[in-house]
Amino acid sequence: MAQQQRTFPCTATDTGSGPAAPSFTLTTTVASGAETPAASTGTQNLRDTAGNCVTAGPLIVRVDRKAPTITLTVTPNPVAVGGSPQLQQQTAEGGSGINAATESCIPLNVATAGTKTVTCTVSDNAGNVGTGTTTYEVVSAVPNSADIRVRLASRVVRVGRGKNIINEITVRNEGPAIVTNVPVTGRFFGLGTLISTTPSALRN
Repeated sequence: MAQQQRTFPCTATDTGSGPAAPSFTLTTTVASGAETPAASTGTQNLRDTAGNCVTAGPLIVRVDRKAPTITLTVTPNPVAVGGSPQLQQQTAEGGSGINAATESCIPLNVATAGTKTVTCTVSDNAGNVGTGTTTYEVVSAVPNSADIRVRLASRVVRVGRGKNIINEITVRNEGPAIVTNVPVTGRFFGLGTLISTTPSALRN
């Protein structure tokens, strides 16, 4: 892990003869990707012009070298072309805090079908930049006249007088696209009459 120094400028004062070197620095070293509320600097030996000595430091300081983490979720996923998906963003930052003014996301693209990517970035108050990325699927809506693959399953619920057969029908869309508001119609051949075809839509 890369190490980096953080340097803090300091000024010495003396009410007697005055400091020999009034300006000095104290330094701490923190690993990249680390954040700590208690990093310790080194020390500095100081003297005044009369030869008196004193030690300055160490300082205990908060250091943040860890970028925020961003988790992204697109709902619904998949989404139809021209749909209105929502992007949820969760940001975690335990050091200097989030700088909300730096939040930025690429707009969601539902103009065409395909696998799409969205990326967001944000900085914390120490200047560390976090990035989050996720993918989502945009699929073509199918008009009512299009061919789709479906699975039909039926079972006899009740056989009434006169040999009428009431069937319970299950319809499942097996792709390739999202289909909504498609009426189910048809007829049985053989004994009995199809009493009802009530499913109003094909759903995944």
